[in-house]
Amino acid sequence: MPRVKEEHYENKRLEIMEAAKRVALKKPIYHVTMRDVVLEAGMSQGGVYKYFSNIDELFASLLGQNSLTSEVKDEINAIFAEAKDPKQVLHDFLTYVGTYIETSVRGSGKIIHELMAFYANEPERLENISSQLLKASTLGYLHTACIGFLQAQAAAKRIAPVVPLEEVIAFMATTINGIVHDAIMAQNAAYARHLMPAPNVDRLMHSLYLSVMSLLGIEKR
Repeated sequence: MPRVKEEHYENKRLEIMEAAKRVALKKPIYHVTMRDVVLEAGMSQGGVYKYFSNIDELFASLLGQNSLTSEVKDEINAIFAEAKDPKQVLHDFLTYVGTYIETSVRGSGKIIHELMAFYANEPERLENISSQLLKASTLGYLHTACIGFLQAQAAAKRIAPVVPLEEVIAFMATTINGIVHDAIMAQNAAYARHLMPAPNVDRLMHSLYLSVMSLLGIEKR
């Protein structure tokens, strides 16, 4: 495909995806239809279907925007460099997660959260788009990297968990998911013009850091 045509094709796809995002901010994701997107994009039905054959293909592309980039992967790998002090690694890791949460919630966080919940309840539809979701998500890669680091630290006796390590990992994942959920719900309330206090992500991540330090038997000072 010639470069000009390729750029035009990609720009049109992005235009349609942005229209889908606008629709998804107005109504629950499970009520979004291709007709909604067609009307929002101001294009003909045939024009939209030229780029996305159905709503699942369009949703898969939205989820794909949350995929891991090589730049982000390098940043995460740098956080978990083996030579670093475990305390510093945990601090940098949770700070990075907090920043990622705040940035994503201001962007497409609501939509991504709803899509993930939607497909979790629609396994057959998820299977249909699985080939389009080959890249790992940023949070998924962070989670995997953290598990590998903590397991290596435990094997080297640099940490001494006071509970099984898998429980510490589950606690961290559950807490982070809860913070993401509350941040997105607060953002949703803002879209709906309701009053709902947004969580202080920085403070919550710091509290999580202190809790994890204790659970891992790491001296806090």
